[in-house]
Amino acid sequence: MGKAADMGAIHYRMLNGSRGHAVRGPRTQQDRQLYKLAVQEILNDYNNLTIIEDEVEDLSLRTDDTGVRVDGVKLRTGTMNVDAVVLSTGTFLGGRCLIGKERFFGGRLCRLTGEFEKPANQLSDTLKRLNLPISRFKTGTPPRLYRNSIDFSKLQAQESDIPFAFSYINTQPKVLGDKNLILCHLVRTNEQVKEIVLKNLDKLPEYHGGGLGNGPRYCPSIASKFVRFPNANDHIIWLEPEGLDSDIIYPNGISGAFPPEIQEKIMHSMPGLANVKVKSYAYDVEYDYINPRCLRHSLECIDVKGLYLAGQIIGTTGYEEAAALGLIAGTNAALNNGPPFVIERTMGYIGVLVDDLVRKGVSEPYRMFTSRAEYRLSLRYDNADLRLTPLGIQIGLVRDRERIDMIKEKSARSQACLDRLNSFKIGGDKAIDSIVSGHESLQTAENKIFASMCDGFELNNTIVESDIDIQPNYDMLFTTLDEYRKEIGKYINTKVPPWCCGVVESTIRYSPYIQRDYHAKNRLKRVEEYLIPPEISYTDKQFNFLSAEEIEILQRHKPRCLKDMLEIQGITPASVTMIASLIFK
Repeated sequence: MGKAADMGAIHYRMLNGSRGHAVRGPRTQQDRQLYKLAVQEILNDYNNLTIIEDEVEDLSLRTDDTGVRVDGVKLRTGTMNVDAVVLSTGTFLGGRCLIGKERFFGGRLCRLTGEFEKPANQLSDTLKRLNLPISRFKTGTPPRLYRNSIDFSKLQAQESDIPFAFSYINTQPKVLGDKNLILCHLVRTNEQVKEIVLKNLDKLPEYHGGGLGNGPRYCPSIASKFVRFPNANDHIIWLEPEGLDSDIIYPNGISGAFPPEIQEKIMHSMPGLANVKVKSYAYDVEYDYINPRCLRHSLECIDVKGLYLAGQIIGTTGYEEAAALGLIAGTNAALNNGPPFVIERTMGYIGVLVDDLVRKGVSEPYRMFTSRAEYRLSLRYDNADLRLTPLGIQIGLVRDRERIDMIKEKSARSQACLDRLNSFKIGGDKAIDSIVSGHESLQTAENKIFASMCDGFELNNTIVESDIDIQPNYDMLFTTLDEYRKEIGKYINTKVPPWCCGVVESTIRYSPYIQRDYHAKNRLKRVEEYLIPPEISYTDKQFNFLSAEEIEILQRHKPRCLKDMLEIQGITPASVTMIASLIFK
């Protein structure tokens, strides 16, 4: 996906770019056609891969001494015998599309025909006969607008960030340069839009099934935004072009399955969209999903050998979560008769995602956030290759010699750089005087500095003018900060490759905080079975670090102890650690 993203990127954005590396997220807007062609080219170059385009109508199953197992798939054109199947049905499983009060059988709208595509009803019935825990979710997609009908002069433009590569093999995106980057534009809703939305809530679809219209909390419709936040009039909508040569604009943030005439009123009430023409209207889709607690960590069904599930079929959104689950399910399907491939929570967000799903299940579409991971300071985009590529090499998933050589070199060079930096130290009273003197903001750090002194001292938690924190346990002594900076700068500029700088800098910056988190987790283990005082009230006043979702969940569940709290769906480990520090001081 990284290679394909480098081939099709037309707009770049580093999410949380003003914050630390641990919460930054590289994002790119893709040209749909370029990305599609890039993926097809990559797949066509694979050996021993056959791509068959057909409709899967049902599963072929058999029962033996070990229980029920997959025997094949029934296609529209015949049956294919297989030992393992990955189902990634998206929104097609029992799909119903809704616009206003109208309902259509289908999993999505076909871009070419404008008709809703046939749902997978027979497959849904088979999964129900297997007694898998099936319920209903819904999601929505915004309308598509014609670019040439928008007055961009009335909108706020957002330029792309400087291009950066997504594949670790590429130092720069291979195809597109600055001249091909597109602008996205920001538009805000207003009081008129709010009035139209709230006046027409009764015209929204009615949902059926176990989910009753339960959609993604963190990708709400425009109606949900105004209902949940009644004091807010303006919500941000991003107008995103679908490609360099495309005349279609995707208005990100304004899904809502109102009747077409209401959707047009909403659009025409916003700046720059007074005369906008709609190519296709927003709609909701209601679909079956299977509670993932019936899966192993390999994403294989516990009661059906050889059946693997990935994506929205197990209750996640259809974004990065679905892609990550497809990777895990596909890998384990290929390893069907061998040891499963499981990424631990300590190694990647994929591990956190899978573990949360199979242990806790879902009651609303799952979205991955950095806050869900206990080890997020170590799970950064700058070290993802160092963490995960060796796992891929170990099981044969990564076989590209160039990629293997690159990861070995990066690992060796990064470690050598860290070892060298660990050999530097700045010590003694002169250094403290040099740092603290003349910096009023650092006066409060003096006691901490003296408390941490030994042969030298560490400044890991002290902000200094330099962008580099000072590592503890050094052998090479400098008496002034300027001297230290000069030597460090000379070493980095002459010896450290640019593609190692990010991971080295982040490792240095986060090392003391990782240690602090480690000790906090150990403290939590010691008190996790202590009973929580029954008079504790979970409010944003007492626990202002909790999200609205977490407060709602804790008020409903009232967990007996912290160990029980950790098992509740929607409660992050970081929040439990902070609750523990307040309750059990």
